[in-house]
Amino acid sequence: MIALLGAERRRLTSLRGPWIAFGITLVLAGGLTAIYVAFGVPAFDVSGADLGQPLLGMIDNQFMAVLIGALVVTPDLRFGGRAHALLAAPRRGRQLAASLVTAFGAGVVTALAAAAVCFAVGVPMMAGQGVDLGSAFADPVFWGRLATAVAASGLLTVSGAALGLLLHSLTATILVLVGMLTVEYFIVVLSTLPWFAAAVEWSWLHASVALDVGPGHADATTAFWAGGLALLGWVAVFTAGAAARAFRQDAA
Repeated sequence: MIALLGAERRRLTSLRGPWIAFGITLVLAGGLTAIYVAFGVPAFDVSGADLGQPLLGMIDNQFMAVLIGALVVTPDLRFGGRAHALLAAPRRGRQLAASLVTAFGAGVVTALAAAAVCFAVGVPMMAGQGVDLGSAFADPVFWGRLATAVAASGLLTVSGAALGLLLHSLTATILVLVGMLTVEYFIVVLSTLPWFAAAVEWSWLHASVALDVGPGHADATTAFWAGGLALLGWVAVFTAGAAARAFRQDAA
């Protein structure tokens, strides 16, 4: 298993696509944090973790996290290498696990790097506005929210990898992601049926939002731990689908 993880890491770092997506994620994190701090609502009437929220809001980028996950696995599928590895019965489970663990690591590293960029951009800007972030940094809830944002990014990246293995296509994975984002937005905004809108809170991407915002957030409609469990459930569904596809191809 250790050898498989090492091989996955070396293969990932040799690919151009994930590095490009990683760079875009960092640029978006820094740019959106700057816009949020410069033009957002002043935070002088809040304290503690809420005061530092502008530094955390752009760490977990749903689209880019899923894209990076898909880029971890789909390049090899075009040439059949990973497909053949998943068809090798004695090591199929280990190969799938190594791919998903590598994707989780990539998501966590990306989120931590994005957090560093957000802090590097946001802290000086907020200090220039006269915001004292001492109470935020002293509040354990602030660091708890940072941890849940990193976890959400890691799980989203895993779900992107599992979905890519299930669909065997980067394009199909992106289309599903865009479709889910669009459908969830219009259901939440336009639905007049409370039970229907409430059901969306357990959907794939909405669950990641609940985990992302973390503990004690005033705008949260779902507890962060419930969102985390729901997101783990979706990861399990996608992973089971990818494994079933490999077994079915093996039987054929």
